[in-house]
Formats: sequence, structure tokens, C-alpha cells
Amino acid sequence: MRGLREREESKMSGEKKTIPDQFGNKITGVVVDVDVKASSEKFSEIILVDGTKIKLKPVVTEVVRADEGHDPDGNPIYIVQTTTVLTVSNVDDQLKKKGV
Repeated sequence: MRGLREREESKMSGEKKTIPDQFGNKITGVVVDVDVKASSEKFSEIILVDGTKIKLKPVVTEVVRADEGHDPDGNPIYIVQTTTVLTVSNVDDQLKKKGV
């Protein structure tokens, strides 16, 4: 993630991007990286009817704020990019590929 100085320089340069907000509207304006101060990412656990257990959690990779867009309550629009960590366990042997 970029430092505060680089973010401010990017903002001052007038770099504009078009991004979707959470309502599907397109917002064109200056986008600023926002560093994450703290994060608590917990696993969600899903048990399927076949007994398989899937655990997944989102991991935040980047957060940006659109300086020229706001939600209906006046809050700035944040776009959060994530990657998903996924583990699979308790899989029935009949579902597994043989010879692996």
C-alpha cells in the first residue's frame, strides 16, 4: 500500500478513475488509497449435507475511497478489495479423486 505522501501526491495530481459504488452506480473521481490500521478476519465455517466442511475468510488486500462520491447518508464510498482463503476438510472418500 502506498504511503501518505504518495496518496496525497496522487490526489493532488487529479488522477481520476471510474469505480462502482455498492449500489451499482458509476462514480468518476479521485480515488485515494486508505491504509488499514487494524483488521480482524475470521473464518466462516460451512458444513455441507455430504459432510464436507468448508472454511473461508476474506483477507483485505486494498482499500480505496472515492473522494467525489457519497452514499445516501453522506458517508464516503469505500471500495474494499479482498482475496479469499479457503480450506476443505472432512470430505467423504467417495468424493475424492483416486490416485492423488
